[in-house]
Amino acid sequence: MSDQASSLFAYGSLQLTEVFEAVSLESREGVPAVLADFQRTKLRGFGFPALLPIPGVQTAGILYRSLGSDAWQRLDAFEDDFYERREVTVRLLDGALCEAFTYVLSGQYRHLSLDQEWSLDDLDSEAIRDLLARL
Repeated sequence: MSDQASSLFAYGSLQLTEVFEAVSLESREGVPAVLADFQRTKLRGFGFPALLPIPGVQTAGILYRSLGSDAWQRLDAFEDDFYERREVTVRLLDGALCEAFTYVLSGQYRHLSLDQEWSLDDLDSEAIRDLLARL
């Protein structure tokens, strides 16, 4: 994995520094980024989002750079089989392009995706506390 491709594009709860650091056990300052041709949606019965390839749509998120292999193992375990790690290209606010990995909803769970945009506002403080308590 190259240094550049060792970056994570986070679009759900991992956008929150406290969640990212609790899961990865690494401290990183994230930077805003945008992923083209993917849509973040709500999932039926869950408070966290899905990411699906949808042409013409953009998803805003946070890019965390230079993650170590231990962090990737913890992130993969956190995302479980619900998601597949996929290499993507994101655009930073200054227009620069960056290779990163993100987690896309596994095909076997696609039926749970709703045609509704998910945002961090959908994740209330109680849900965040519950999530952190399970780590």
